[in-house]
Amino acid sequence: MEPLLSAALAVTHTVATDLLPAARNLLAMRYLAHQIAPDIRRAPTRTVSVFETTKAQLECLLAALGRNDASLPGNRTGDTTSVDLMGLAVGGWLHHTELKRMKETSVLIAKYRLPIDVDMLRATTFSAIDTHCWREAPVGADELVELIRHVTTACFLVIAYLSGVRTGEALNLRRGCISRDSKLALTLMSGHQLKAEGQRRDRSPVTIPWVVTDETAHAVSVLEQITVSDLLFPAFNLCSQQRFLFGATRTRTPGSINADITSFIEWFNREVGPALSHPLIGADPHGTIQVPRLRRTLAWHIVRRPGGTIAGATQYGHLHTQMIQGYAGGADSGFLDDITFEQFLHRAETIHDDHHRLERGEHVSGPAADEYRARIARASTFAGVTVTTKAQINTALSNPDLQIHHGAVVTCVFRRATAACLEPADSSAEPLWSQCRLGCVNAARTDRDATSLREHVTALQRDLATLELPEPLRQRIQTRLIEHRKALAEHESSRPTTIPQQDEDDE
Repeated sequence: MEPLLSAALAVTHTVATDLLPAARNLLAMRYLAHQIAPDIRRAPTRTVSVFETTKAQLECLLAALGRNDASLPGNRTGDTTSVDLMGLAVGGWLHHTELKRMKETSVLIAKYRLPIDVDMLRATTFSAIDTHCWREAPVGADELVELIRHVTTACFLVIAYLSGVRTGEALNLRRGCISRDSKLALTLMSGHQLKAEGQRRDRSPVTIPWVVTDETAHAVSVLEQITVSDLLFPAFNLCSQQRFLFGATRTRTPGSINADITSFIEWFNREVGPALSHPLIGADPHGTIQVPRLRRTLAWHIVRRPGGTIAGATQYGHLHTQMIQGYAGGADSGFLDDITFEQFLHRAETIHDDHHRLERGEHVSGPAADEYRARIARASTFAGVTVTTKAQINTALSNPDLQIHHGAVVTCVFRRATAACLEPADSSAEPLWSQCRLGCVNAARTDRDATSLREHVTALQRDLATLELPEPLRQRIQTRLIEHRKALAEHESSRPTTIPQQDEDDE
C-alpha cells in the first residue's frame, strides 16, 4: 500500500498540476461540441457518412467558438503556428482522419478566422519531484484523455484510503463536498451516507460525516476541475457522449474502478516510476487490488503501524484520532468495527507468537513476569470460537488473558487497577504509553525488550558524547541511563541457570 499511496499522491499533486490547464480547456471545448452538435453527429455512425458528419460538426463548432470568443488549439514548429488538428478532433468531437483528409477543413478554418492558442490542448512543461521530471515529451490531446483517467484513479485512491469511507460513499461524492471549520481546525467531507437512516443519509455539512486530511481535500479539488457535472466520479469515459448525457446521474461502478487501479499501476510502473526513481508498485501476493480492501488495509495499518508515515507528517495513529471525530468514527460508518476486528486479530497473533517464543526459551523478567507466563499459558489452551458479531469481538478483547501489550522497550501485562500510567478515574482499557513508568507492577521485560533497551542505551550514550546539551537535559538522560542499565542487569541476573546433565557413568 505504501508505494501505491505514494504514487497516487505524486500524481494528484504533481502530474495533475501539469495536466489540469490543458484538461480544463479540452473539457470546455468538448462540452460545447456536444451542446451544438447537429442531428447527423448524434446519429449512429453506421447510418451516416463520415465526411458529411465531420463537415457538419466542424462548421457548427467553428461558429460556436466564434460566438463564444474562443480560440482554436494550435501547435508551433519553429516560427510557424498551425492548427492542432488532433486537439481539434478530440476537443471538437470530430473524426481525426477525416478532418485531416478533407479539403473543407482548411476552407472552413480560414472562413471563420478564429485566433489560434498555441498548446491550448497540450501539456509541454513538466514539474520535477526531487530532481527528476516525471515526463519530457509533450502530451497531446489524445493522450491527455488517458492520463486524466489515471489522475482520476489516483484521486480515488487518496480519497477512499485516507478517509476510510465505503466504496459507494466515495463514488457518490459531489462537487462542494469539502468544507472547513476554522474554530475546530478540521477539514470536513460530506456525502451520501450508506447504511444510515433519516437525515443521516442526506448530504449536509451539518452532519459532519467525515473528518479528512488535507491530501483528501486536495484530491477532491482536482476532481472538481476535471468533471463537467456535480458527481466527482461520473460513469463512462471522459469525452464520451454518454458522459455528457448521463454523467450527472450515474457514477462509476466498483468493477470499473478496480480495472482503473490495475491500469494505473501498470502505467505508473512503466512511465512515471522509472523517470522519478520512485519505488515500483509491486504485485500484491493476495491478488489484484480491489477497492473494498482499502478500508481493511487502513484498519490494519492503524492497529499495527500507528506511527507509520502515510502522507507527509501524517501518521496512522494521528489519522485514526482525526477520523473518529466525525462520521468515520460513528456506528453508521462501520469503520470502527474494522478497527476492532483488526485489533482482535493482532492481539491473537501476538499471543500466539509469544507462546512459541516462551516454548523456545525466551526469558521474561520484571514484576509482572509470572503473570505474563500465566496469561500466555491460559490463552494458548483456548479452543477458539467462530466470531460472527462485533459483541463477540469486544467480549474477546476484554478477556484479561489477552491484555498483553508490547511497547518499544517494555511489555505491559495490563491491569487497570495497578497501571501507573493511568489516573484513578481513567477507565481506559489499554496502557497509555506516553505515561509509561518502568517501575510499574504491570511491567514485564522479554529478551526482545532487552535488545531494544540496549539499543536505546547506546543511542543515549551517543547523544551524551556528541551533542551540546543543556544541563537539565543531560542530567535527565543520565538518570534514564541509570534506570535502563539497572533494568538490563536485573533482566540478566534473573535468567535461570542451565544445570548440565550428568552422564550415567558418573553417577
